Amino acid sequence: MGKSLLFSIIIPTYNRAKFLSIAIQSVQKQSYSNWEIIVIDDGSTDNTKDIVTNSKSKDHRIKYFYQENQERSAARNEGINIAKGDYICFLDSDDYYLENHLKRINSYISQNTNKEFLFTDFQYCINNKLIIQNTIRYKENTSILSYFLLNPVATGRGVIKRSLLLKEKFNTDIRIGEDVELWTRISTNTNTLHI
Repeated sequence: MGKSLLFSIIIPTYNRAKFLSIAIQSVQKQSYSNWEIIVIDDGSTDNTKDIVTNSKSKDHRIKYFYQENQERSAARNEGINIAKGDYICFLDSDDYYLENHLKRINSYISQNTNKEFLFTDFQYCINNKLIIQNTIRYKENTSILSYFLLNPVATGRGVIKRSLLLKEKFNTDIRIGEDVELWTRISTNTNTLHI
């Protein structure tokens, strides 16, 4: 079955309390239990803290940190600094994971131990209808740079070795496409796998 890796799930949030519980619960419902959630509250003025405090009181794997508003790249970078996991995943506060998400990732990493950067497929909902996204498969013999430029890999799809992210973080000067910039920067010298 392979090693039971610790995954750090970083959730940056700003005034999205109405969505946050679903994101947190989707991690708690994972069939894989070796994880920690790090919620970085980026200066929310709603009841975000109350939502996380309530979840945290029932589950010691949930951590809450508040910072003055600095945008999501700074929030994610702060989460990276705090994270203890072998690998780091990102989850936006209005997104959620399917139940076997972490179990499948752990299985892939166990079979591909040299991979430091992995990214998954995704699905989305419109009016409560699940849409299966037909993602273009990345083939290892093609240019990873051109793949990321032509196929958006949203932040929630990334799974990155913590030691790599401690060296290469999100660029806080970029407000849109900061995830694509990071993916292209780290993938040029990193073993990458599309799950």
